[in-house]
Amino acid sequence: MKQQILESDVIISDSDKTILFLISKEYTNKQLASELNYSERMIEHKINKLFRKFNVCTRVGLVSKAFQLKILSIYNQNIVETHNIKKTINM
Repeated sequence: MKQQILESDVIISDSDKTILFLISKEYTNKQLASELNYSERMIEHKINKLFRKFNVCTRVGLVSKAFQLKILSIYNQNIVETHNIKKTINM
């Protein structure tokens, strides 16, 4: 049985918030790595760490939980500006 996660229980970095945002925009691991100047292996590691923090096992579950916890919202553009993402991302 999965434990309930509260917003106050989840502490993530701005970098992880950016990864969540880009995953919500259907970026692949390869695209994430290119966009954020990480290796694909580092992206895989960061995503797996997020899976454990959010107690989910899919990218859809990860994004869904991030919206439920209000870590992501349809109005939250400051995440993108935080990391100077190269491309303009349409919300």
